Amino acid sequence: MINTVDVFKHKPAILQKAENYLNDLKDAMVVELKDFDGIIPANAALTKSQLARGENHKGFPYRSLDIPQIFSKTEMFTYRVLFWWGNFLAYSLILKGKSIPGFLDRLVSARHEEMWDKTYLSTAPSPWEWTETNFVGISGRTDDEIRNLVESIQYIKLCHFFPVNDDGFPSLNWVSQGIKSWRILSSITTR
Repeated sequence: MINTVDVFKHKPAILQKAENYLNDLKDAMVVELKDFDGIIPANAALTKSQLARGENHKGFPYRSLDIPQIFSKTEMFTYRVLFWWGNFLAYSLILKGKSIPGFLDRLVSARHEEMWDKTYLSTAPSPWEWTETNFVGISGRTDDEIRNLVESIQYIKLCHFFPVNDDGFPSLNWVSQGIKSWRILSSITTR
């Protein structure tokens, strides 16, 4: 095993490709957010994004993009896109703060629509946990189960997952899927 070098030869190019896709999505999100009619905290950064690079999230490298973004002790509003090597690409909306009750009401009423079929809700005590075992599909839960879950963890994190081992992953358009996921997930924040 220690004489296997192929992955290390290809790793820089693969991670650069992921960063390029995320930067393309950032540019598309800046345009998308100009006409967004949702409730975004006034101090959220709409055109400024954060591209994070890491080498060891549970043993694997990752790249993530946050746009729009606001992080404080009491409020969180971000669309986070995470590429986690060997695992998946995830599009997620993470919300915390005084607007949660309204967002939760809209989630519970909208989740029966077909576009929500492949949406997952975090069950982890921390919004920074990404292991798929910490998510449940929202279409298979009752309204009370969803409300109780969100009330117990005090945040909403909705995700669309695209496993890297899926046959369709190599042809996935990160930008168009990113905009599509944003529109679905952020619909719970519309007025």
